[in-house]
Amino acid sequence: MSNVKPDIIIPFIYNLDELRSCAVVYVRPQTNKLNYEKAIILGCQEFGDIVYLANIGGNIFIQNLLILEHYSTQYFFAMHSKSVISEYPEMVEVFENHFKISINDAAIVSPFDAQLKLNMTSSQLFDTIVDNNDFLKLYGQTIKKIGNYFVINYDIPEIIAKYTPDANVFVVALIFHDNNIKLTELNQAIFENLKSDASTPLIDEEKFKTHQWYDKVRRTYHISSNHIATMFDMKDFVFSANGSEIEFSEIPLSDYIIQSKITSEADLLAIKRFSLVYIKNDDGTETLINIQDAAHNMTLEQCIDLFKRINYNKIRR
Repeated sequence: MSNVKPDIIIPFIYNLDELRSCAVVYVRPQTNKLNYEKAIILGCQEFGDIVYLANIGGNIFIQNLLILEHYSTQYFFAMHSKSVISEYPEMVEVFENHFKISINDAAIVSPFDAQLKLNMTSSQLFDTIVDNNDFLKLYGQTIKKIGNYFVINYDIPEIIAKYTPDANVFVVALIFHDNNIKLTELNQAIFENLKSDASTPLIDEEKFKTHQWYDKVRRTYHISSNHIATMFDMKDFVFSANGSEIEFSEIPLSDYIIQSKITSEADLLAIKRFSLVYIKNDDGTETLINIQDAAHNMTLEQCIDLFKRINYNKIRR
């Protein structure tokens, strides 16, 4: 495959002298329409400066294994299933308490194996609705019990299937005017702009006809959920003018972490690829967290403190 590059409309330029809050928004490939691009740009301009604008073609996702990099933790769990869960007593305890079964007796399978065992397409696996008792969010992973199988990260095959050579993903990165602006405010602004346009297309309208409009539209674009997720989103979706992915040293939060000698770029990459880490507590104990989930509603300063407390001897490399 030839070395394809993204169509960069606004090259990424940022003055690293000042630590500022950022966000990444992109339209999912199945809904990359002008309505969404317009609504995202209008929403972003309300709260900050757009510092990057690009269209990323499907061939780049394939060439760079980009979607697997973006969902690397979920993909790792999907591929290794029971064996990796069993490495973490904290995960085993939550699993067994929720499903009322010993992990040794549970048929935990990857979503790819589940398609064969259950004779389901990736779409059928994704769309299967189960009772709350048969569904578990586990340190950033999702487990859905279908029949006698516990399917971990059931959505991965369907996500991968969306990123074909014909796919096109519109990406925006912005720097907020004020570090106190919340990502939820930006999300709401984009939502209001989309809602004001009566011609906004919605995916699977018939399937989700009983859902609220907000729940329908949130399936159509992605917005960084917190400061750490933003840092990782920028690593995946922001490209330099020559078509290469930017380095952590070019991203505001990670550059601050590196320059402050909290940790290295290599450690940040390892944590991005596997986001479960142990945090040191004041009493000498350690707590297992998924760092992207744990950063929810945290300020930049709190996220930096989180990186200071990681036991780097235990990160998966």
